[in-house]
Amino acid sequence: MLRNLDALDASRGLASFAIAFYAWSQFTVWADSPIVGQFYLFVDFFFVFTGFLIAEVYRDHLKTSADLRKFVILRLAKLYPIHLFFLAPLAGIELMKLLYEVLDVQQSGAAAFAAEHLSLSGLLANLTLTQTFGVLETPGWNEPSWYVATEFWVSFLFAIACLAGLMRSWAGRISLAIIAGAALVWMLIDPGSMKLENGGAFAREVYSFGVGVAVHSFLRIGQVARKLADIRRKYAGLIEAPLLVFVVLFIANADGLISFAAPPVFALLIIVFADGRGTISQGLRTGVFRILGKFSYSIYMSHFLFILPMRSILEAKGGQDLSMIASYTVGLYLALTIVIAIITEKLVEAPTRNAIRSWRDGQTWSGSALKQPRPRNA
Repeated sequence: MLRNLDALDASRGLASFAIAFYAWSQFTVWADSPIVGQFYLFVDFFFVFTGFLIAEVYRDHLKTSADLRKFVILRLAKLYPIHLFFLAPLAGIELMKLLYEVLDVQQSGAAAFAAEHLSLSGLLANLTLTQTFGVLETPGWNEPSWYVATEFWVSFLFAIACLAGLMRSWAGRISLAIIAGAALVWMLIDPGSMKLENGGAFAREVYSFGVGVAVHSFLRIGQVARKLADIRRKYAGLIEAPLLVFVVLFIANADGLISFAAPPVFALLIIVFADGRGTISQGLRTGVFRILGKFSYSIYMSHFLFILPMRSILEAKGGQDLSMIASYTVGLYLALTIVIAIITEKLVEAPTRNAIRSWRDGQTWSGSALKQPRPRNA
């Protein structure tokens, strides 16, 4: 089953844009807006879509240890270069401070690796993608990288599950559903909302990623697939717009326990827009939306370059209210984020993606040839 996922990829681009807007909103006059305050949930669209996409591409090809090794290489090659690209300058500054200390050169500010968010243990956790396991008390370094860590480890567990044959039987799939359900129960009992990063992020992605995999399994049922394909062909134009309105209204009101319904709501988007034939789906496959989809990962990872300096400015100003300035400059911030994303996509993502494709296409996988849905970004 080969799908065209361009519309969903464009939706991921819009989600990354919303997350960047949400991050800057903490400095603005709408910092306490209940609507913007729920935009963090768009990260869970990433998780759900990733679960669906990886299941679409790899679930039938992860049967041997050699398949697992190739899968791990591909995931690291996809996620790690941009993570390292944004981590390296911050680490370089701290190493320069350390050199100055060794040479006894006078300098202002905190000592090397002394700042809580730039600790040596935090750097090691970021390099090894272990910050998602609660080894850090506070977020640090390039904070959005917690997403990189959780996506890598949860997708790795998915590959292990495929290797163990759990995706080839209903009993195995039910076992995985129980694990995802257990992650949901833990979040319901402990934090009480989906707003989890670092330590709690692992359970968050297990749940959301699991929903994406479950959607893919659901759509593989022959009768279901045929029925949904028929519905999308006939009624996509009527379904898509009301569904988007529903998603927006849900996000605007998804506070507290309601937020746990976000992954199933995003699952509805995937069901409708996977190979969607409606006017909105077709529009999302073109123009600026397709560009945003192409740069979504870079947008998500690069926006923090402007958040960290703004925090430093506020700290230097002693908590002075700069909300009006931040509100008026939000457009500039978003424009600069996109510019940086374009640069990193050209310098890092595109070369890496081309290398991945070249290497992957030359590999032999278990089962039939590795299928590539559009976009080829798994």
